[in-house]
Amino acid sequence: MSIYDYTFSGDTTNVILTVTTKQLKEFAIMVAEETAKKILENKEEKLYSRQEVIDKFGIAEGTLCNWYNWGWIKKKKIGRRVFYPASEVERLSKIQQN
Repeated sequence: MSIYDYTFSGDTTNVILTVTTKQLKEFAIMVAEETAKKILENKEEKLYSRQEVIDKFGIAEGTLCNWYNWGWIKKKKIGRRVFYPASEVERLSKIQQN
């Protein structure tokens, strides 16, 4: 049984596990991804991935990083992933059209 299985099995028995740092890191990534998925499911505003924003504006990844650093767009981090709120993407689209 994996760390993930023990954690989410609902079993309340105390268990002592010996894990490697690699296993612990994998577990942390799984928890972060599950959390991100649940947050996204409950989120009303659409969030765009980094790649979706890059594709939408036809820009390089570095340009998107610059836009964030210059304060032109806000981002949200969920776990290890970065997302851009639809309101921010739409605002930039309107500016770009003018």
